[in-house]
Amino acid sequence: MTRKKNRNKKQPAARQKTATLRVTPVKGESTEKVVAVAKGATVESALRAAGIGVLRNNITVDGKPVEFSAPLVAGSIVNVEERPQGS
Repeated sequence: MTRKKNRNKKQPAARQKTATLRVTPVKGESTEKVVAVAKGATVESALRAAGIGVLRNNITVDGKPVEFSAPLVAGSIVNVEERPQGS
């Protein structure tokens, strides 16, 4: 006699890995957004997931300037500083 597997059993939720995006606009209050980070994520994909434009921004990850294509790891702090128009 074989046992049937209970396929309706819920699996424990995997702990989701995140990165923090700190956005500083030219004018106004700074905001902080937390986004999920998948394996192979880039700075650009995290910005797009958070609805942040990639143009006219200075980007640093953990205090170091990076390109949009730089890999992003869980726990990273991404600072996004909007540059004034024309700069």
